[in-house]
Amino acid sequence: MKKLIIAIIVLSYCACGEPVNPDVFGTWSVENRYYKADYQIREVGGKVVGEIIKYNDGTTRYKWEDDNPKYVFQNLKSKDGLLVDAISGASTKAENKNLELRMLHQDTIDATIFINNHPTSESWIRIK
Repeated sequence: MKKLIIAIIVLSYCACGEPVNPDVFGTWSVENRYYKADYQIREVGGKVVGEIIKYNDGTTRYKWEDDNPKYVFQNLKSKDGLLVDAISGASTKAENKNLELRMLHQDTIDATIFINNHPTSESWIRIK
């Protein structure tokens, strides 16, 4: 019985992870030579999501619609000082990473996006 209780406590602790820094919540803007976008990071149904508010890469244009939301990530978790997309974290292999966010300042996020296991970094600036 004691082993079962200890196992439940350990599993509960491991499953919860670190809490997400509340400074990450808000509206963020990114602009680089490939695209321009605005994202809103907020909590929905107990998960931290990144909703795409506006996106334009010269070919694809998107503006938020209540009936057809699009997401840059849907389950952000805090891990080792980084915020990672937990959906891509289903495997422990490094090639399955797709997004890491690091708070540089309360108004700046360093976002690293992995495409074919090649990291690309960009700065997201708080607008709200």
